[in-house]
Amino acid sequence: MRAASARASAVRRPSCSSSLRAASRLEDSLRIAVSARSLFEEIEDPYGASHCLFLIGFCLRLLGDFDDAYWWLDRAHTLAQSGPYVRLQVDSLMQIGEVHRCRGELDDATEALTESRDRAEEMDMPVTQAFAHSALGSVVFGQGRWLDAQLELRRASDRFDAAPHWEGQALNARRLSVASRFVFRRTPGGDLALARRLNEEAEDRYRHPNRPAGWVACSIEHDRLRLCEGRRPETIDDLIKLIDSRSPELEYVKVDPWVPSDLVNFAAEAEDERLMGMASDVLVAARQKQSEALRRAKAIVGGGKASRAGDGKPLPGVAEMGAETRLEGSLAPAPVPG
Repeated sequence: MRAASARASAVRRPSCSSSLRAASRLEDSLRIAVSARSLFEEIEDPYGASHCLFLIGFCLRLLGDFDDAYWWLDRAHTLAQSGPYVRLQVDSLMQIGEVHRCRGELDDATEALTESRDRAEEMDMPVTQAFAHSALGSVVFGQGRWLDAQLELRRASDRFDAAPHWEGQALNARRLSVASRFVFRRTPGGDLALARRLNEEAEDRYRHPNRPAGWVACSIEHDRLRLCEGRRPETIDDLIKLIDSRSPELEYVKVDPWVPSDLVNFAAEAEDERLMGMASDVLVAARQKQSEALRRAKAIVGGGKASRAGDGKPLPGVAEMGAETRLEGSLAPAPVPG
């Protein structure tokens, strides 16, 4: 009876953790994943335990703790390989590839993402396949191969269209807009119409439902496209208004690992002194907020992990390629399901 009760309690938790992760309530997601992992280990359920390890690593990646994220994801992948959990193997491998990408480990990222992409195709996992294509496009972009990046990101677009996934469509459209802008800068007689359309598509998706870091990234890209054409930026006032407002939306921008630093870079490119000062303040606050979030996360998952120290350098343009952006959600703690 006790084992049955423990199993019933455990099986609900990964789904709850996943929902909280999708709503950017990453610390709540971590608490539930850690709790569920203990229950799955108690009832000797390796799939459930592996899924929880995966969720812990996924959340840590979104928090920007790439070293510890690798450690947990690698454990999830190893445990999934102990049984017939092929889909979980593929998903964890894709996340491992993203960690390598974020740490600038290009060869490792390419190997993990390519294997994940190919196995996802074999297993008919179109969403994972699409995200792997998009991440590979970002790796190629970081290598300075703009045309190849554009091609890989277009493949991702085709996959996302075949298996609609709005977060993936928004992320990939913005990435493809960035790659198209770089191609334009090196192609005589090029046209930015495609890049502009893609960025507008991404911004529409990020605003409904609202993902503030996403639409800030799109606002920056909008003005970078204008600068490419020799025109003046036109979203700076909106960005300044957002920073001045001190709204909950700004707090979600601050916890994104990429957007605050990209905001500073853009302010310098636009040569706008007002935005430079305010963006620098946002970056300082963001680093403090992220540091505090990481301390809390480490307290939740436990310290002393034998994390594999990152040995790569951040990819050029990694902030512009970005990662998943944050959903505006409740800041209240979530109850752990019984």
